[in-house]
Amino acid sequence: MAAEESTGKSSIAAVFNRAAAVYDQVGVDFFGPAGLRLVELAALAPGESVLDVGCGRGASLVPAAAAVGADGSVVGIDLAPAMIDKVNAKIAEGGLRHARAEIGDAESPNYSDDSFDAIIAGFVIFFLSDPVVAVAKYSRLLRPGGRLVMTVRLSDRREDTEIPRIVNDALLPYENEARPAPKRPRDPLGTRDGVEEVLANNGFTGVRVVDETYQARFDDPAHYWRWMWSHGARERLEKISADRLGPAREAVISALSKFARDKQLIYPIPARFVVAERA
Repeated sequence: MAAEESTGKSSIAAVFNRAAAVYDQVGVDFFGPAGLRLVELAALAPGESVLDVGCGRGASLVPAAAAVGADGSVVGIDLAPAMIDKVNAKIAEGGLRHARAEIGDAESPNYSDDSFDAIIAGFVIFFLSDPVVAVAKYSRLLRPGGRLVMTVRLSDRREDTEIPRIVNDALLPYENEARPAPKRPRDPLGTRDGVEEVLANNGFTGVRVVDETYQARFDDPAHYWRWMWSHGARERLEKISADRLGPAREAVISALSKFARDKQLIYPIPARFVVAERA
């Protein structure tokens, strides 16, 4: 592994370690419903074996364990040890003896070929340095006819983007570094055509793309700010110096206030699910 890639993964793990205590715990109903939908699209059956890559706090893992039942098995992997601790506590609390979570790399899960009937990957593939390498690995890990269900970035869909743009514009004056951000490489899974090409080239068939929108509700714009600290967005906020962080918060809250109705803010979050079978 190249040093730069290792550093990138360590950074991602550290961010989600710090977010683990509040991840999906601030009263915003998004990761839970999306996790349930991921499992529904996987069409899991009793007795099947499932791998959940980038399992977080178990939004997909727990319903997957319920779907496959005690005769099945579910293993979740995540780079962040604190996330693994949280999901294993949830597994123990639910008495899910056929499920477990362990430290693992979503880009290259360390399991034998033909090990799983399904692989689920919720809101993780776009964090990986090489998502095509990950998809090729998932193909090998699946048994023939096994299903891959993942969420990908929507680079070809422009609706529902106004709130992220407003937040971005509000934060820019408070960024510590004036130089432009490095140009993001093209996302090979960012379009429908790209998804179909990558999956077809790596042994998948029957590719289906499902676009949905989740109406995330916030008590007020300040609630949105707290939510940003609970997931990957906190990496950007942490880079703002302490003396600028308060004004940055006020700028975001002020910018979002025009979207609020009776203080409440509703943010339509788009999600793209991709379903495919190993040929």
